Amino acid sequence: MTNSWISTWLILILSLTGVNTCLAQGCINYLNPQTTGIHSLTSLAARYHGIYGIDVSHHQGLIDWPKAKQAGVAFAYVKATEGSQFVDPCFKLNWEATQAAGVVRGAYHFFRARVDPIVQAKNFIKQLKPLLTGFNLPPALDIEYMPEIKTIDSIMLMANIKQWLDYVEHELGVRPVIYTNQSFWHDYIGHNPVFAKYPLWLSSAVKQPGPPSSWHEWTFWQFTVHGKVPGIAPEVDLSFFGGSKQEFLQLITRAPYSLL
Repeated sequence: MTNSWISTWLILILSLTGVNTCLAQGCINYLNPQTTGIHSLTSLAARYHGIYGIDVSHHQGLIDWPKAKQAGVAFAYVKATEGSQFVDPCFKLNWEATQAAGVVRGAYHFFRARVDPIVQAKNFIKQLKPLLTGFNLPPALDIEYMPEIKTIDSIMLMANIKQWLDYVEHELGVRPVIYTNQSFWHDYIGHNPVFAKYPLWLSSAVKQPGPPSSWHEWTFWQFTVHGKVPGIAPEVDLSFFGGSKQEFLQLITRAPYSLL
């Protein structure tokens, strides 16, 4: 390992240590729609080692990433693409700005059920691969309800999802993360052990969420879409990493594509 990689590793460790301090001070808040109250992340942070992150797209506008990092943001998933042609207009800006601010980053693709999955995967790879430097989270596939879901049978849907995952894993050399929610997976996918090997990013407002039947545990938990983060004007999705700091470091460094 070169000195530059050692330096980056130390920066990541130190940044994760600083996150606990920021969260303990109540820098980050979120709105609970059930109680209409504003809540601090302090109690949740203690349970999940203080490894908290966000996911963003052009809908969040211009983000002050150093300010978000100072407030406790340890990682961010940035929207790259959707379907076969759409590229998020803020992807390149957010991708480069997160790294500059010391926020661990990952890219995600929004899946369209009736669009050729290989064409979608190529759209994602085309945008992401030229920008890969340093340490990154695994790529993620966002699979959730869209109106066209009702016009495709579950067998075809599962096959399309698997094709996207296989293509991206082959191209980047790292297993992607699946983002989804309990109700969608239950209604349209059901129990399928084929997907159990992919890390799960679960969207759920439940205090202690259980994963869909294809998994035994979640890796990331998006617990609200009503987050309030310094440096970001609109509301933003908030997530926690379910493992320890060491496991987080292993997740972001074991991917071969981090070294491309």
